[in-house]
Amino acid sequence: YVANGQFDVYNNVISGIRVSRTGDIFVTVPRWKQGIPSSFCKLVSNPNGPGFVLDPWPNWEFNQLNRTGSLQFGQAMWIDSSNNMWIIDVGRVNFFDSNPSSVVNGAPMIYILDTVSGAVQSTYTFPNSVLPYNNSFLNDIVLDEGSGWAYLTNSIAAGGILAYDNNTRRSHMWVSASTGRNASFDVCVDAYCYGTDGIGTAPADGIALSSDGQVLYWCPIQGEGLYAINTTYLHDFDMSNEEFEDKTVYLGCL
Repeated sequence: YVANGQFDVYNNVISGIRVSRTGDIFVTVPRWKQGIPSSFCKLVSNPNGPGFVLDPWPNWEFNQLNRTGSLQFGQAMWIDSSNNMWIIDVGRVNFFDSNPSSVVNGAPMIYILDTVSGAVQSTYTFPNSVLPYNNSFLNDIVLDEGSGWAYLTNSIAAGGILAYDNNTRRSHMWVSASTGRNASFDVCVDAYCYGTDGIGTAPADGIALSSDGQVLYWCPIQGEGLYAINTTYLHDFDMSNEEFEDKTVYLGCL
């Protein structure tokens, strides 16, 4: 795998981490670049020595690229009270690679799997009209179990806030100034600035939900603003981007 480029140790980073109700630790290895053999893994004891290794979960086939029914790019996940894993599949791969020809566009999805058996409970594919398959980065997720709604961020271009109704299996995305990035904002470490130097130029990314499920919060990577909106508004898919912006509350700098 090293010889043929299917594994590049420098491109394998851990992005998401969740612990199941039975104590299993799951991680995502995003396919930002080439050389990622498995994008969703469980930590297991190293059979050849101390420590742990990443074991493709629920199996090797589920993590294979260009295979129907397989996860292409695991970015983030959420474990509900029934111990089911909600996994974001970005769909697109290699879009941070230095070689633009390596980018493969695909449909973003949500997979719901049983964390004990690994069985797929259901899937949802976002329509191209909601998330363009050639320019999307479905990034983070929070879940309101009581209502069956999930909320997600799109972290590319002008960003976006998405709502997904698991009851009706419908979704919608809103884009506005509050979902974008501050192009003049920098976080500088030594001589490298994460913003103007090209890395960290992401819009809406971090997301959180109030304990009662009534308020959704988000912030960009490049920027310091914290925003919020009442989730009742997000259940109206006829709400325009302008109305979304009007109902969004700026809470100030982080």
